[in-house]
Amino acid sequence: MDSDGIDWDRLDRYVCGVGSLADQATLAAWVDSDPNLQRLADAMRTVGRSRQRPRKVPDAQAALVHVQRRLGMRHRA
Repeated sequence: MDSDGIDWDRLDRYVCGVGSLADQATLAAWVDSDPNLQRLADAMRTVGRSRQRPRKVPDAQAALVHVQRRLGMRHRA
């Protein structure tokens, strides 16, 4: 355990889902017993993830025109 009182290895195992079902149940009970651990686990799960941006709806017509141009074909309406 670190000097800050958090067993980071244990918390990492919980977040990564490492261990048997019994191990995960024990880790889940440990995290659920402390709101600070819950917040840390949530933060650890999201580190490095980008915010989801709304995806643009594909424009099939524009894609077809693009491919036709690349192939040297004339666009037909």
